[in-house]
Amino acid sequence: MHERTLIIGCSGSGKSWLATKLSNITKQPVVHLDQLYWLENWQKQDRVVFIEKLETELTKNSWIIDGNFDSTLERRLKYADFVIFLDFNRFQTLSGAITRAMKYYKRTRPDMTEGCNEKIDFEFLKYIWDYPKTTRQKTVDLLSKLKIDSITFTNRKQMADWLENMEVRYGRMVHSSKTR
Repeated sequence: MHERTLIIGCSGSGKSWLATKLSNITKQPVVHLDQLYWLENWQKQDRVVFIEKLETELTKNSWIIDGNFDSTLERRLKYADFVIFLDFNRFQTLSGAITRAMKYYKRTRPDMTEGCNEKIDFEFLKYIWDYPKTTRQKTVDLLSKLKIDSITFTNRKQMADWLENMEVRYGRMVHSSKTR
């Protein structure tokens, strides 16, 4: 079992959803980077404070961390023993972001700081659209250089199938340990 799992990918790919589902299976705590970074009403956390909060979480024995924040990716990778890269195309991530915005319209989603009501704007949509050409390759290059166990999903079905396999595997592990 991996103790420190990092879930990365473009906005709208389902990182927070996957982190929560995986946590329900493994019972490991989830750290949503958005909650560490954003203050109420979408105010940015002071960078030094954000890094201190992140370091506190990274040094814990067990976690599942989801989020982008490319400026901290190398730091997070130094602590991770498993990486899940959601490498979806821009249409899948745009669809995910729009669906999420409609689901949580004028409300705070569970993986976000309270008081940051869900929003979607041109700048955010442009970030998602540009991700394959601005950020993706840097992530792929960085992952290829590291000796960290990882898995890459290119669509939601792969992710769902893997998660279902994890549920079966962990369910059996829990069941077998209870019968001893």
